[in-house]
Amino acid sequence: TLPELRDNVLAWVGSCLQVANIVKRLDTEGFYIREMHQDPKVLLLLTRVNERVAETEACCEQFRGEYQARSDLWDLDIVQEFKAFEADAVVTTDRGAEMYDLAKYDAAITKYTVTGKDISAMHTPVNLIWLKVDASPIKSSLVSLAQMWRDRFTVFLHDGIASQLDTLARFMDDTDAGLEVPVANVHDEEKDRKSVV
Repeated sequence: TLPELRDNVLAWVGSCLQVANIVKRLDTEGFYIREMHQDPKVLLLLTRVNERVAETEACCEQFRGEYQARSDLWDLDIVQEFKAFEADAVVTTDRGAEMYDLAKYDAAITKYTVTGKDISAMHTPVNLIWLKVDASPIKSSLVSLAQMWRDRFTVFLHDGIASQLDTLARFMDDTDAGLEVPVANVHDEEKDRKSVV
């Protein structure tokens, strides 16, 4: 995290300044630590270090924002979001049949496909001023999440359409079998009735 970054840098600087606690003063008792903290050159360098750390923190926040913009991939519950989407992504035909709104499914699938490609195209490792950030694990996890969201829509459509086609095929087979049953000739039945009478 960013506070840890600043703390680590300041700890490094502090450890460099601890040299003044090792060397004893020749003129009086004590060490040179007070002079180190009051020296104009040291103060200038400390100011520059703090400015670079602040610039690096700003770059880190911007870099983090690029990934944070896709927070819906991990913040939202995929099951609940899909149920809400599924309820809304239905169209009713003129005859009252409910069908999938393929335009909405296409938009959702395209959104997550593009998101996955955008994440894949992000460069890593990245140099943020003096700090090198390797976001490969985050990047691969986000690509997997985008694929999981996309697959939720595509698998649902595939399974739903396959089920409907299977039902239609069984209906057609039953209809074909029913049409093959021989039907008695109506004229023969009338002749049989008249002959009985």
